[in-house]
Amino acid sequence: MKVTINSIVPFLLLMTLLAGCRDNVPTDTTANHTTGASLTAENAPIFPDYGDSLVLPPNIAPLNFSVNENIRLRVSCGEETLLDKRYRRQVRFRSKTWHRFLSTARERQEPLRLDISTADRHYAPLRWFVAEDSIDPYLVYRLVVPTDGVYNTLGIYQRRLSDFKTTALTLNTLSDNNCMNCHTFRNGDADEMTVHWRKPSDGTLIMNHDGMRKIVLPPKATQLNLRLTYPAYHPNGRYIAFSTNLLLGFACYEAHRRFFDAGDSIAHIVIYDIERNRLFSHRMLWQEDRLLSYPAWSPDGRTLYFCSAPSPYTDTAYSALSEKEQIESIRFDLACITFDPTTGLIGDTIHTLLKADDYNGSFSLPRVNPADPNRIAVSIGTFSSFPSQTYGDLGLVFLDDTAIYMPTFEPATSLNTPEAESFHSWSQNGRWLVYTGKQLDGYFALPYIAYFDGKKFHKPFLLPQKEGDYYLSSLKSFNLPELTVTPSKLTPEKTEKLRKNGYTLTVETAEIETLIQRLIQAECRSRTSSDYAEAD
Repeated sequence: MKVTINSIVPFLLLMTLLAGCRDNVPTDTTANHTTGASLTAENAPIFPDYGDSLVLPPNIAPLNFSVNENIRLRVSCGEETLLDKRYRRQVRFRSKTWHRFLSTARERQEPLRLDISTADRHYAPLRWFVAEDSIDPYLVYRLVVPTDGVYNTLGIYQRRLSDFKTTALTLNTLSDNNCMNCHTFRNGDADEMTVHWRKPSDGTLIMNHDGMRKIVLPPKATQLNLRLTYPAYHPNGRYIAFSTNLLLGFACYEAHRRFFDAGDSIAHIVIYDIERNRLFSHRMLWQEDRLLSYPAWSPDGRTLYFCSAPSPYTDTAYSALSEKEQIESIRFDLACITFDPTTGLIGDTIHTLLKADDYNGSFSLPRVNPADPNRIAVSIGTFSSFPSQTYGDLGLVFLDDTAIYMPTFEPATSLNTPEAESFHSWSQNGRWLVYTGKQLDGYFALPYIAYFDGKKFHKPFLLPQKEGDYYLSSLKSFNLPELTVTPSKLTPEKTEKLRKNGYTLTVETAEIETLIQRLIQAECRSRTSSDYAEAD
């Protein structure tokens, strides 16, 4: 064939145009990138900043991420290249491909290696290890706008952790835009749970294998200072412990951010007997000069952990302080009391495990490791016990079988940041902790996952989303993430039907009334004896 200048020129022009449309990324596949891209010890500027040395569950969804420029990504395990691909700013792994990565790394017990490069730079490789231990398959959390007590649009959602499937369990747009909170499960079983509705739709949803019910307190509960706030489902499924907190709040400003904090003015602990529809307590759990909050059961159900603080509202020394100063003076110890699941009897002695003043802080949210009852994750803040707002870190309490009431405490340094960490939940195998943290911007609480090797927590990572830049555009906080081993059957329509017209029980509170009367009589006798002693 005869080739002329007229035929070559258009061809060359076309090839030049096509070359100009190509991604400006290296074309080599070698680790040292011989195209001239400079090596750097820095990690690639990806979002979320997953970083190096992550430990991942073998059943987690793809860790998709975004980057501000076009990249080439090479994923390998050992000597085998698993993926070599160019991406335009958004890296989205196919689910089947991603889970093949995890399976390969887990079987070979070698990390996944991610090499990320641009046209002129090759970043330090990222190593992502895959643990033998799976995480519970589902995560239930509340999405709420992080403003000062505003919950006009609020919902509780369930996320399947192996992919991105998310379903709504309850939506307050169907329930008069009320607040709903404190979803709690028994041993991670989503078929046994409780959710509390606040005004204008007071009541508590309780679901177990016998069905769903709504319980409400009698009108006289207000006079008794009785309310159901923070729950803990007993491992045997018969009991639910509640604290009866009456919250006070205040707002303040710091630099460009506004914070809202809360404290307790009244807080006792009561136990609900599901079989007999009754509330009961004990004089040690109903003290007028103490605030008791955040109940949590041991895995065998024989120990009830909680947080305890002297009440500033019954001590005249606090009367001259402002409400804000009173709240900031409240510091909660970590304590426990024994419980007999067979008889429902509560012990006569409170054991203080950690004193707040010894750690210059205030403890909240004890969560016992289901697989190791001698490991308790806690929040520790500067004051009060409300963990979701401004300040707070996570820590680990180590119990000793030989000296059960002499534990040690260690801050979870790998999890803590200058911002708040709180609302933590264990997986049932005790190897994973999910919690919320505000480290991204100090305002929105986001869900993080961390591996626990039995002694310490490893580097956490953000719950992966389908879009790598999801958290940059989301305007909701994730609140109270709870891991479950089964999917919930709740739907917004089912919960709304129960709230309006479902099977409702008014809780029997006679035992609480009797307890209060006995405590009042005992106080009167004590004062009378004191008066006689002064007269003598």
